[in-house]
Amino acid sequence: MQGLALSDTAGVHQDLRWKELWQGTLTRFQATLTDEQWQQINTVKNLQELIGQVEVLRKRYAGRFMSRCFGKLQPVLEWLRGFDHCVHSFLQASPPEFVVLWGSLSFVLEISTRYFSGLEQVVSALDAACRAIPQFQFYSSLFTGEHYIDLHASLSTGLVEISLEFIGICQDAIAFFTRQPLWNLLIAAFRPLRSKTAPRLKRIENLKRDVDQNAILLAHHNSHQTLVERLNYHHSEIVQQIKPRRQSPRQDRAMLLGRLPFRSIPLGQNPKFFGREEELERLWRFLAPEARASPSALVRSACHGLAGSGKTQLALEFSYRHFEDFDAILWIAAETQLRVEESFKDIARKLGLITEDSVQHPGRVKDLMKEWFAQMSRGTRGIAATGTTKDNPVVKWLLIFDNVEDEAVIEAYQPQTCSGAVLVTCRSPETANRLSSRQNGTPCSVDVEVFDANSASQFLLSAANIASPVSPREEDAALLIAKSVGNHPLALDLIGNYIWRCGMTLQRFLQQYPTPERDILFHSSESSIANLWAMYLDDNKPNDNEINTPRAGLDENARLLIQMLALLDSDGAPLSLFTANTRSEMLLEGPDLPDEFPRLDDVLHTPFNNHMNFDQSRGSLFGSALARVGNEGKLIRCHRLVQIVVARSMTAHKLSVLFHKLVFFLNASFPRQADGRPLHGQWDRCGELASQVQALLASYKLYQDAICTYGVPLLLCEVICRCAWYLYEKGQYNVALDMIADGMSVCDAALASTNLHGNNHPGYSVWFTKDMASHLINVQATIARERPDSDHGLGLAQQVLDIRVAGKAFNGSEGGGIPVVEEERWIAAARGNLAVSLMGVNRTEEALYILLELLKRKDTGMNEDIYLSNAALCLSMLNRLEDAVSHIARAMESARRLRGEDSAQMAVCLFYLSSIESKRGDLAAAETHLKRCLQLRKQLMPHHHHTAFTHYKLGILLQKTGNYRESIDHLTEAHEILSTGESHPGAVCRTLLALAISYQHLDERSNVEACRTVAERLRARIRDDAWDLGLDPAKYDRFVTVGLR
Repeated sequence: MQGLALSDTAGVHQDLRWKELWQGTLTRFQATLTDEQWQQINTVKNLQELIGQVEVLRKRYAGRFMSRCFGKLQPVLEWLRGFDHCVHSFLQASPPEFVVLWGSLSFVLEISTRYFSGLEQVVSALDAACRAIPQFQFYSSLFTGEHYIDLHASLSTGLVEISLEFIGICQDAIAFFTRQPLWNLLIAAFRPLRSKTAPRLKRIENLKRDVDQNAILLAHHNSHQTLVERLNYHHSEIVQQIKPRRQSPRQDRAMLLGRLPFRSIPLGQNPKFFGREEELERLWRFLAPEARASPSALVRSACHGLAGSGKTQLALEFSYRHFEDFDAILWIAAETQLRVEESFKDIARKLGLITEDSVQHPGRVKDLMKEWFAQMSRGTRGIAATGTTKDNPVVKWLLIFDNVEDEAVIEAYQPQTCSGAVLVTCRSPETANRLSSRQNGTPCSVDVEVFDANSASQFLLSAANIASPVSPREEDAALLIAKSVGNHPLALDLIGNYIWRCGMTLQRFLQQYPTPERDILFHSSESSIANLWAMYLDDNKPNDNEINTPRAGLDENARLLIQMLALLDSDGAPLSLFTANTRSEMLLEGPDLPDEFPRLDDVLHTPFNNHMNFDQSRGSLFGSALARVGNEGKLIRCHRLVQIVVARSMTAHKLSVLFHKLVFFLNASFPRQADGRPLHGQWDRCGELASQVQALLASYKLYQDAICTYGVPLLLCEVICRCAWYLYEKGQYNVALDMIADGMSVCDAALASTNLHGNNHPGYSVWFTKDMASHLINVQATIARERPDSDHGLGLAQQVLDIRVAGKAFNGSEGGGIPVVEEERWIAAARGNLAVSLMGVNRTEEALYILLELLKRKDTGMNEDIYLSNAALCLSMLNRLEDAVSHIARAMESARRLRGEDSAQMAVCLFYLSSIESKRGDLAAAETHLKRCLQLRKQLMPHHHHTAFTHYKLGILLQKTGNYRESIDHLTEAHEILSTGESHPGAVCRTLLALAISYQHLDERSNVEACRTVAERLRARIRDDAWDLGLDPAKYDRFVTVGLR
């Protein structure tokens, strides 16, 4: 990278700025350290010495749980290499002050490894900082020459400021780990190190915005069109940041085009793909952009065939062969609703339609993606697949839905009137025909049949890596083996890899299995693969009579891994699920009688915390064609047919042990709510694991009798609770309720077996079972309040309270349970939730009494601000406004202390305070508080229904002040969010009627009529008695949870 020499005057001014920036920070930093610590920091002089220190620490802690953290540290070190390079380039040297950065990082890494989970928190904070910084290297290579001296000066100052923020992070970490370290680490789950460094991360993000904005403005200012286009193409987030923020991609077309060409294909191209030329040709004939009746036509095709026939591989090969023929290729895993939603969310993020940390309902993502398809279908001058600029009538895109089992799952996501191509893979020919376009009345579907005899034998020879020329005997053996498995592609792939791993010929294979028509059944593809799987198992058994027989059996760890994969999501499981579990994490939240859990150590044992074991096992499965990598190396997956065969091959005892092991893994991995805090910051991890929870539930239903031989897996209910809460936060109420129903069936099975046969869930007390049921019902009650149901979840909330009160009699009676003090807090929380439901049905006095009694307790803990804010809401509903102001002030102080100034609970308090001030007649104060509330909610969850209701509230407030145009903006935004989620239709109707009032004041009659027409349709979906509600939006408040009215 060529640095830019600055003028002498510029250099002098820069040196002065750098010295001023460094002096204050380093003086404050040194004052917080002991002389010994400062001396140790100054022993590491450069990046290479830092890397050397990291290697020393890695070796020292080899085999411990920190080893995985050192792996995560590698991208940070790689970024630091580039950063160091930029320092030398822009500053023409490495100033001596920068030595402090390397020494500080080395010192922090060393002290953090002394404490449980310490290194993980440091790596997380550093990784977050690295992700937020500007792309200095990109700019330095892009902006060269004397035109950009000012930009280089800005970037040089930015480098110094970034360095100081990194030193500040080190300062925070040193204080964290040296001042009451045990206390800090005990509360780390609630207030991690990253929360302390959040202001620094925010400053880095602001710096990034400034640097990026300067870069693109300078490019425009100097009229270098080529550079502007390269910025839009390589770094289009700059455009997004300097443009006004929009809710629709329509206004940001330059940014969207800057993302092209776009490829989202989770699997790499298969180097051993064989044949299928006719099928590929037919697909191209159906889907080629040039073959459409018109440039704006939407064409669809579907591949159908038996499981394991190669449909996914065909779609994959088609994608890579026509990589340059489409400007965008989007791959959707379509087995379940959840997988479709997660796939589209991931693509929307990569396209820049949503931000990395935004909270989005799937309905919102669906609408954004449909708008994207529409935008790409309009004529424009865009970036072609080659990266050059050319005139395109439309952007050519290919959308692939893989493994569709239920048409309804993808129906809502199907583009309707856009140009482009859609490819579906499924088993059913009827489904394929319905989802395909028609040419001359014939469906554009492709039947992916098993191979013909000749193709099957050639594919087997290729998979077995039999070198040419092939002898006639080998060809005959290939034909015979292929026939024995019905020429089934997946079975042939497995046999070929087995033969290759053994290093044998096909003839030798036939000598070992002389009657393949019997040894490798041909009745069905499933039975063929079952026998092949048996070969791998048999090859691990000693056989004294066949000492010299080649073997390709899987070792114990590889078999363990494929057996666990058999119970998980067929689209793949994240690697971290197997490698990032400690015993303490697996045992959190249960079982409450661990000493009674049979062979608990065996269940908790995993060889995969050792990364070498895991890598060897993965390699063994990949080499056997039993598993493949997915999602750019982040997932490991195996074919559904292999899953079925492997699961059915296990004994009931083995199946039960592995199922319980996976439940413990998920218990350790799935994020937890810390003291009622939202999961917003952990949604990505939740989404990654939610499909695994669904897959385990599906496996439980399939193999319930076998799984329960080891006991009913009650800990699964704990994981379901967390997953359902995540879905509730996203507004996916129906999926959450289905999951809760499945969890309740697990609890019911445990209680039923206890009544009939005694305790059939060893390790878990009866108290634990009923407590799990109460937590599941609590999530159900929360959804009932949020949507809301007719009684605002009152019946469910009372049921939760009854279970917890009755549970006091069981708590500890069998040796399990929890401390009495903790149980009292759970009962108090149930009473608090009951109070909210009582408010919803206008039993406000009863609710207030409960809340005031709760506030008398000395152990309100992390719920204090919630009880105070709900009490303030009650008092406001009772028109005791001065008391309400007093309570909300206390609630805000408590929320500030417990959760932070910018927390979701602070937004709740501001919402309530605005309502109180509005009742008191101070509309200006009400507007100020509500706008601050909206600011927080847009920052935390911009398209959540809580944000929508805040827009609504502000729209109503602006109506009262006569600001109808701004009121329309907020009410329109509220309607857009609510209409894409699962909110009650009455809430959407309320918003439309309020919008009609604002339009009426502006005399926009056509808009008034349009809003009321849609509102009438929604009213028909509410209740029969809803027609007397009229046109007053306030009459529809009953359809909104009480705290958001």
